Amino acid sequence: MKKILLIVAIISSLLLPSAAFAVNLPKATGFVNDYAGILSSSENKNLEKILKNFEAKTSNEIAVAIVNSFDGLEKFDYSQKLFASWKIGKKNKNNGILFLIGPKEGEPFPEKGETVINVGLGLEGTITDSLAGSILDNEVLPLFKEGKMPEGILAGVNALMAATSNEPPVSSLEPIDDNWDLYTNYKLGFSVEVPHKGKLEGHLQGNIEYFAYNEIKAIEKGNIVYISSGDEYQNSSIQKSIKSRKTEAKRVQGVSWAILIKKIKNDSQLKSLIKQKYGSSCKLGKKTKSSQEGVFDIEILGDGKDLGETRCPMNFITFMKYYPKLQRVATWDIGQAPNFEVNGEYVDDKMSDSFAFIDQ
Repeated sequence: MKKILLIVAIISSLLLPSAAFAVNLPKATGFVNDYAGILSSSENKNLEKILKNFEAKTSNEIAVAIVNSFDGLEKFDYSQKLFASWKIGKKNKNNGILFLIGPKEGEPFPEKGETVINVGLGLEGTITDSLAGSILDNEVLPLFKEGKMPEGILAGVNALMAATSNEPPVSSLEPIDDNWDLYTNYKLGFSVEVPHKGKLEGHLQGNIEYFAYNEIKAIEKGNIVYISSGDEYQNSSIQKSIKSRKTEAKRVQGVSWAILIKKIKNDSQLKSLIKQKYGSSCKLGKKTKSSQEGVFDIEILGDGKDLGETRCPMNFITFMKYYPKLQRVATWDIGQAPNFEVNGEYVDDKMSDSFAFIDQ
């Protein structure tokens, strides 16, 4: 009988919650829950309004939690329990996201912190582990490292909203092969092939040569898309040499194209664009049929004057394409020399040849 009672007592103790394993989870106060005092009152109210409007528009719920402790748990385990406790997302859609920020063990907070993006089953196909990691690595953590935690939180929220807005994507970057990607901008209506990585070259103080191969980035601002090879060098031996000389390492702005897309109805507007973009003395030259049906390569003529006197300083390589049917023009210049290379060969001309307008 005593043995039976002992077994029952042991089983009961395993089933009952133990104070040693209890997790003290905070209560949700809204979409934004700052228990660490990171956000100012205005920042908190603004972010709460943004997320409330987003939920009303899409039904997707994004909750931000900033905590002073993970209560002895690993950050992901804590996020799982908090997600379940707050019941983030609609019951029949599982369309919730928890953006959790907390302290890194043994490090001062908020100077050093850790982040987790926990996604409901209904959005796992949209916010994949890879995308969540990319948002943290590229949008959030760089700002955190600069001491800009509120800005990093907002950047993370904006990226999550953009990915789950239920609106068609503005653009895409899809791999073609090991060396090439296809960039497509659906909003502006064009595509162009770009190398997967771009090479940077130049000099730092003391004539130290450096180079880097960085992933190509497409930076979209209004009706301009910058195709850039990044902005940081990556070469450990050079970094060591710089440190030995006590020379401050400089960030290097990556070479880039700036592809401008404009709505143009006729030759008169085309001439005005050329003057506005390249100089008041620049003129419209020949129109030559391009490889894309209905699209013309546009020649831009200078005024024949020396560089110091001209009002059309065309001392760089320029491209302009015109699609009368869609009333659109694309133009960009690549400077005085090619910028991008694949396997040791410059490919700016191949990139330009691949440019194509797409019907919307």
